[in-house]
Amino acid sequence: MKSQSGRLAIKDKLAGAVYGQALGDAMAISICGAYTGASKIREKWRRLLRAANQVDFDKYVGIILSGKV
Repeated sequence: MKSQSGRLAIKDKLAGAVYGQALGDAMAISICGAYTGASKIREKWRRLLRAANQVDFDKYVGIILSGKV
C-alpha cells in the first residue's frame, strides 16, 4: 500500500491531467498537467474551469483513483 504522501502525489498528478484536459482540450496539455500536478495550476484558473464547466473535477479524480471507472 502506498504511503499517504505517495497517494497525495498521485492524486495531484491525476488532478493536473484532468484540469489540463479542461484547460486546453488537448492531450499535450493534459500530459503537462499530469507532469506538474494540479497544485501548480493557479487556483483562479481552477475556479474558472469549475464554474465554466459546472464540473466537480475532484469527484472525477476520486472515481478514477477508486478504480470504479
